[in-house]
Amino acid sequence: VVNYTSGLFAAVADMFPSTLLSTGGDEVNMPCYTDDAETQEALQASGQDLTQALTSFVTTMHDTLRGKAKTPVVWEGARSEEIHLDRH
Repeated sequence: VVNYTSGLFAAVADMFPSTLLSTGGDEVNMPCYTDDAETQEALQASGQDLTQALTSFVTTMHDTLRGKAKTPVVWEGARSEEIHLDRH
């Protein structure tokens, strides 16, 4: 999922001249993931909790965009206690 989504963001970044690209992030429904057995099994297997996994995912997407000379933009709701983002 990470490699596919990173490739998708890279392709989209190449399509548009703007230096800004939104990655959203405010629409994550945390109970959907915490209540899903398959997600919880995958998290346990990875040794991460949901916050760590989401933070890692979003950070990877943002690093992909920065590598394309884009500035990732998120909605304010994405900067919550569930997802920890660096400010660049």
